[in-house]
Amino acid sequence: MLRVNGTGRTVTVEPRTTLADALRDRLGLHGTHLGCEHGVCGSCTVLLDGAPVRSCLLFAIQCRDSEVTTIEGLADGDVLHPLQRAVDLVSANIWKATATVRMWVPISDTTWPSHSAL
Repeated sequence: MLRVNGTGRTVTVEPRTTLADALRDRLGLHGTHLGCEHGVCGSCTVLLDGAPVRSCLLFAIQCRDSEVTTIEGLADGDVLHPLQRAVDLVSANIWKATATVRMWVPISDTTWPSHSAL
């Protein structure tokens, strides 16, 4: 069992299935990208128990009973988080998820003003 974006999910995978492949192929979360598949480019970055990790380097089975947060988990339903909106304006498509997830960690406890207050 994994907790993905706050929801408990049961996923059956082979022992060699990476977390990135489980998220994309089994759970349909395509915001996690596969670039180099060596952990260098960072396009597969997700949060594992609040810490950024390269999901292409972890087996899904290693993450059992952990909390995984993907780029999809930062939004509030259909409303993008302000950080997602900001990155959307300045970043190439494949790097949007990576940039947003990496920046999320230091600001995740920040209270954001409402859109109208901005």
